Amino acid sequence: MRACLVAMVVACTVVTLAACAPDEDMMRREVGFLVEQEGEAVRPAIERVVRRGRAALPAIESALHTAPPRGRRNLIDALGALGDREAAPLLRHFARFDDDESVRAAAARTLAALH
Repeated sequence: MRACLVAMVVACTVVTLAACAPDEDMMRREVGFLVEQEGEAVRPAIERVVRRGRAALPAIESALHTAPPRGRRNLIDALGALGDREAAPLLRHFARFDDDESVRAAAARTLAALH
């Protein structure tokens, strides 16, 4: 009986993790889209990322460290649209230390809007 219960728990966990993987892949693709795009395509992509809520933060943070300046600005705009104060330390870091002035300015504006 106990072995059956353990097997059921393991099976449920595997199914749950498998169901989450496509969602995480989709989020990474959406965030990757923000890194590469500019113009009118950016706003709808930001809205799709924002719909994922706080769950989008790790993917955004990861992408911020390797994105070109345009992509970092888009990702910072997504953080602003998300409006989650959990992003404040990340925004503070980019506002102070990013190599690109436009990224520093975008991060500072977004950080100020969060407060």
